[in-house]
Amino acid sequence: MSNLAFVGLGEHTIARRPGMSLKAYSLGSCVALCLSHRLKGIYSMAHIVLPDSIAMPSQVEKSPCYFVDTAVPFLINEIMPGIPPAYVASKGLEAKLIGGARVLKNTSSLDIGKRSIDALTLLLKQYKIPIIASDVGGSIARSVTLNSTDGEIIISSPGIRDRRL
Repeated sequence: MSNLAFVGLGEHTIARRPGMSLKAYSLGSCVALCLSHRLKGIYSMAHIVLPDSIAMPSQVEKSPCYFVDTAVPFLINEIMPGIPPAYVASKGLEAKLIGGARVLKNTSSLDIGKRSIDALTLLLKQYKIPIIASDVGGSIARSVTLNSTDGEIIISSPGIRDRRL
């Protein structure tokens, strides 16, 4: 049995025990949302593709983590089932954001990465979930690995030394 779980486009994974690694490859404009509850040892990752589900509502049921507006409440409910949104802030969740690059030139009007980061920041603020670290924006793709033993995140990018978050 492998302790490495790959998180594809619009997918999520939750680690409820130490020794697992969650990995998302080639985050261009996509954003990895890592929600954790360190005291309970719960770590999760969602590979978010778009900022909102308005244009593709039929996709939500199939892949709720494809969109910022549905990924955040979905992950909260997966990590802490039955907790009303008003009480999430007092329950110890923390967020880390990785990705959201603008990898295509001359697409400032469609800057999906920035729009996703902005939407995530706003939604997490509404839920009162602190963003404790981020590596977002720019023009370089990233791959990210989350270790469920200590919550450490390793970010890899082509031609750049790996970095910890």
